[in-house]
Parts: sequence; C-alpha cells; structure tokens
Amino acid sequence: MPEIPEDLKDHVIHTEGGKLSDAMSAAIVDRISQQAVAKGKIVIYMHGGLVSYENGLGTASKLVDDFTGPADAYPIFMVWESWLTEAIWNNLREIASERILKLIWKKVSEIVVRKAGQDVTRRSARQLPLVDTRELNAEIEARLDEVTAPEAMSVENEHGVNEEIEPIDDWEERMLEAEMARDFQLSQEIARISNSLRSPADIAADGGRRSAHVQGSTRTLMAPDALDKYVDRPEPGSRGLISKAKMIKAIVSVAIKVIRRYRNKRDHGFHATVVEEILREFYLSNVGGYIWNLMKQDTADAFGGDRMVHGGTALLYALREAIDASDGPPPKIWLVGHSAGSIYAANFMKYGASILPNGTEFHVQFMAPAITCEMMADTLSGHQSSIAAYRMYTMDDDREKADRLVPVLYPHSLLYFISGVLEDESDKPIVGMERYFDGTRYPGARFPAVESVRNFHKAGPDRSVWSVTNANAAQGLRSEATDHGGFDDDPATIDSVTHMI
Repeated sequence: MPEIPEDLKDHVIHTEGGKLSDAMSAAIVDRISQQAVAKGKIVIYMHGGLVSYENGLGTASKLVDDFTGPADAYPIFMVWESWLTEAIWNNLREIASERILKLIWKKVSEIVVRKAGQDVTRRSARQLPLVDTRELNAEIEARLDEVTAPEAMSVENEHGVNEEIEPIDDWEERMLEAEMARDFQLSQEIARISNSLRSPADIAADGGRRSAHVQGSTRTLMAPDALDKYVDRPEPGSRGLISKAKMIKAIVSVAIKVIRRYRNKRDHGFHATVVEEILREFYLSNVGGYIWNLMKQDTADAFGGDRMVHGGTALLYALREAIDASDGPPPKIWLVGHSAGSIYAANFMKYGASILPNGTEFHVQFMAPAITCEMMADTLSGHQSSIAAYRMYTMDDDREKADRLVPVLYPHSLLYFISGVLEDESDKPIVGMERYFDGTRYPGARFPAVESVRNFHKAGPDRSVWSVTNANAAQGLRSEATDHGGFDDDPATIDSVTHMI
C-alpha cells in the first residue's frame, strides 16, 4: 500500500472497516484537527463508496488545492477504502456471459410481454398469447454484447408494458411453470449447475472473508444463499441437487415481481427492471449486495466507542478538544459527501451532535448522494436545526438513465443500480435521484420519508442543482457532470462547491 504523499499527510485520515489504519494514529488525528480549528474553516470530504485506497488518495490530491486555495479552508479527507469496485464490475461482466442468465432473462421478458399483450377475452379464458420472441431475444443478446455501443442501448424499449398490466394469477403461474419445465435448454443448464454444486463446508469457508464473490456452484456466480433455496439435500451438510421445480418457480416469481413493479409505478424501464429482479433473486451478494452493506456498516463503525481506534470518533473528539482550547470563534465545518460519502456525512452529523460542542452547525454539500430518503429523513428529524447551509449537485433523470453502469448487462447509473438491486427493497428511494422528487409518482401519504426529503430541498433557495445546468446559471449553481463518478472531476461542480464554501 503506497504511503500518503507528503503534501497530504496533514489532510488525510485513513480508515479500514471504520478503524484507523496501521499508518494512522489518534495523535495524527489530533494534530490534523488542531491545524484545522486554527484555520477557522474546515472542509471534511467523504469520497464515494467502492473506492480503493489509491483512488481515495487521488481524489484528495485533485481537490486539496481547491479547498485550500479558492475556498480558503482546511481540508480533511476521510479515505475509507471499500476496494472492491473493479471486482464487482468484473462479476457483472462474467454474469452477463452466463448461459443461465441469458435463459432466465429471455424467459422473464417473454412472460411479461405475453402478459402485457393479454386482452380481456384471453384473460377471461385464462390464456396467455404466444409471442414471436426473436426480436426481443436479439435485443437481449445485443445488450449482453460488449461491442455494442453504449449509446445504442440508452433508449428504453418498453415493449408495450405499462401500469395497466394485470397480475399473474395462480392458474397462470402453474401453467407457466409447466411450460418452462418442458424447456430442454433451461432444464439442461439447471442440471449442469446442479452437478457443479460446491459443498456447504467449502462455501462457508469462503464466506468467512471479505470477498468479491463466493460461488455456490463452479458453473455460475449465482449467490450461494440463493442457490441454497432450490437445493434438496438427502442429509444436512451434503452437496445435494437443485430442484428444477423450485428454480423454475423462482423464475416465474421474478416475472411476477416485475409486473407488480409496473402496476405500482415502481419500474425502472423494461430491461432494467427485469435485470434488477433477476439479480436480486439469483445473484445479489455477488453483484455487490454483500459489499454494499459492509460499506454502509463501515461508515457507522467509524464512530465506534474507542477514540483511539475508530476514525470518525477520533476526529470528533479531537475537533472538540481543539475547539475548547481555542480562543477564537468556533470554526465553520463543511461536510462534502460524494455518492456514499453522503451516508458517512449523515453519520458524522448524528454522532457529532453528542460529541462536538453545543450549537455546532454543519454546512453540507452532497454530490450524487447515494443516501436513502429513509436515512436522510431520519437525519433531518434529529439534526435539521444544525444544518446551516445545504446544497445537492446531481444529474437529472434523463442523464441518470443514460449513464450506463457497465458496458454490458445494466443500462442505467450506479444510483439506479443501488436503488433497484443493492438496497433492501426494489426501487428504494435515493436522495440523489430526480425521479423521487415527483410527488405524483411518490405521494407523501405513501412515501413520508420521500416527502420529508422533498420538503427539505424546497425549504431553502437553490438546494438542488440538476446537472447539466444552463450555461448562464449563477456562480455556485453550476454542474456539468454527466456520469455518477464524474462530479469530483467536473470543474463546474467543484467551482460551485468551493464558491459556496
């Protein structure tokens, strides 16, 4: 692991799993805090999640001059590596090439299209129309083709699906399962995966460490906990075999969930919604679900009880002691969080309320925040009075949809992926996504946390900046970022952030 560059040693606090790294100590945090309080204006920068140590330092190197120069502040960079971005993206690419993924995607898409095309007569007769799937299957193949230009996949084909689609009833569900059981290709691939199952002991041994993935079968990256639901074992601990009936039932259930999301106006577009529900059912821990939860836990663990061990706690106590020892006025504290850094910032406010001097105020700026509306609403409920200033820079929904997460498989941005796949429910409202600012689609009566966040953004002037802004936008209200990771690289956004500071 490279050392912290000399010019950053008084500006970086490095944690691993929320704890100060071997290269850090509480004494170093004390020194940094004393210098920061003496300056009188502090910027605490929390980079996005799924960022390596090297990339975290790279972000600090890019921004340190902006914060010390134009902003005239003392920057402190919380480098809290999550380190597995590349591995997760590699998993998505590998999953995109799996035969079982292609088969399931085509089956689920076909079921939804057939159900969407069911007229009143067929519905009363309990008949699902047959459809020519050649064009649909070719489109799926194209979306799994790495050489396909990303821009060619940016326009969603909804295939005539809308919220008027009827749910699949019990009889149709059994009929679809019976149809699928006769599919030779699907049966063959399920058998191959079953014959390649790993033993529970081997899986458990791999699961005891932070890992990019743990395989339940050597033939697929399907998550072990997902596969385990379909396995019949003659005795506990044996390798067992996959029940084709159970797995087919799960595939049909994915189609049912897709249809339910359309009916509830919670879809993310046809292909995105189908892929999200497939990944949630079969692949979740291996496409980032496990790491995403660990990463969020890291931001909370940084504020553990021991100030000699936990990075966030060490900083809060060091700041309090430096403020108490200072003869000057209390410093202005700016919290700048990019992506999952917004989650870190929310925890900083929560724990800071009980450690920092009474009356401490926070000036907050978020870039493409990945914090859920639920967590943000909780933060506002307890600490809104301590937020002296606030601004959010994020993409409008068209650009959020056009920002493809990886060259294959998924058509939208990281925030869409978090909302649709990684969080604890499909279409989890995320603060940085414009779609949740639509009170018609997400009314306050059904989504009180979303309403709380919307009201907060409306309560002050210019609290929301939607990129790309008009060229004539006022200083401090400009952003030209067109991808999720680009906000801390975008000169217009950084100029706005530093201007506000």
